Amino acid sequence: MMYNVKHKQIYLFFLLAFVFISCKQSNRPDISNIKVDIKIERFDKELFASKDKNTSLTNAALSSKYGFFL
Repeated sequence: MMYNVKHKQIYLFFLLAFVFISCKQSNRPDISNIKVDIKIERFDKELFASKDKNTSLTNAALSSKYGFFL
């Protein structure tokens, strides 16, 4: 029993050492010049703003705007 536990600890040690060594990146690409334009649309706010309105009209409007996500 003690024999198996010691082997498992050794394997775990080498596995963790391998993970830490392999995750180190020395050649990282330069991404400082990439321009990103992000527009965040809050689906939840649009959904709750229309909770007192006609459900079928709300579903049609949200379906046309968000498509498969709805």
